[in-house]
Amino acid sequence: ASLLSADSGEVWVDGIDALRYPRHAKERIGYMPDFFGVYDNLDTQEYLSFYATIYGVVGNEAERRIDELLELVDLRDKKHDYVDELSRGMKQRLCLARTLIHQPKLLLLDEPASGLEPRARLELQGILKNLCAQKVTILLSSHVLKDLSEMCTNLGIIESGKLVIQGPMKEIMAKQKAENPLTMKIIEGHDTAIKLLKRIPEVTNIASKEGSISFHFYGEESKEAELLSGLIASGVSIASYKREEGTLEEIFLRLTK
Repeated sequence: ASLLSADSGEVWVDGIDALRYPRHAKERIGYMPDFFGVYDNLDTQEYLSFYATIYGVVGNEAERRIDELLELVDLRDKKHDYVDELSRGMKQRLCLARTLIHQPKLLLLDEPASGLEPRARLELQGILKNLCAQKVTILLSSHVLKDLSEMCTNLGIIESGKLVIQGPMKEIMAKQKAENPLTMKIIEGHDTAIKLLKRIPEVTNIASKEGSISFHFYGEESKEAELLSGLIASGVSIASYKREEGTLEEIFLRLTK
């Protein structure tokens, strides 16, 4: 967004060196800050028309873009409503439309779902997924980790100015899932199961509670299969066996201790 000067490194946007040619890079960026400015004395169409003019989108092209964006953010029926008459969720969607007026290749969204009620959050998620399907790259920052797990395909976690993890969301979740405990609900053979688990070097942190046993297993899938088969062969009756899924919040806390 060029709000701060770079200390080192390079920034490239759509093949453009953003440090050497910031103006050209900005033409390809749509930035939506956490606290967005609106002009309450304009209606939604006038508001978008104002920003279209700033970006050099005029005439029939501006009218077409405004109609498309109002349709995208589901504000077509609010076309002539004043901005101050809109709900927070509607204002958020209007500002997203403003961010898209010049058809940027990259969207920078800072806490886009902040302060929104559940329905408005879901509507925003739907719009962002629609944009992704149109090959728009979205870089989103948020402290609401549940939003990230539901919307993002890739994840980066920054702690004290350092990137502590980065990669595809599915891979990160799968890798962290392996750190989560396994839980078995035992019908018969509870004590036998405990004894067998204590003999297995890959098993740690065994805990028992109300007919269930939880433990960490650090080994290959084949070894885990052998463990389960061995328990059953020893007469242990198992009602359920699963690894806790874990959440993005847990991953964040684990990586930022």
